[in-house]
Amino acid sequence: MRSQNTTDYQATLQSGIASRQSELHDVAELIAKTAYDFSRYGNYLRIVTITLGAITAAKGVADKLFGVDNELNIVAFSLLGSCIAVAAGIEAAFKFEKRGAELTVLAASCQATVREIDSEWR
Repeated sequence: MRSQNTTDYQATLQSGIASRQSELHDVAELIAKTAYDFSRYGNYLRIVTITLGAITAAKGVADKLFGVDNELNIVAFSLLGSCIAVAAGIEAAFKFEKRGAELTVLAASCQATVREIDSEWR
């Protein structure tokens, strides 16, 4: 009878471990997806900032072509400057790239824990 209780206890323990492993794996996948999304948002903002900055750098050429007092030229480059400020401000406020990198490390740690527990308890 004692071996039956031990077997039941081991089966219950293994079932609990498997359940927690599954939960940890699901959390790791969710964290990894969020990390990917944050990194992607950060990259998009960087691309927008660089592209708009490059276009804004051509203001001198536009001034020569259209004249310094051209209203469309003034409005267009003011809008570009505002867009650059907004994109840089959003990245500075939310720190998508930094948070994405930190979440990637956390997801990797979760996966390492899953593998370590698998190796030790299964």
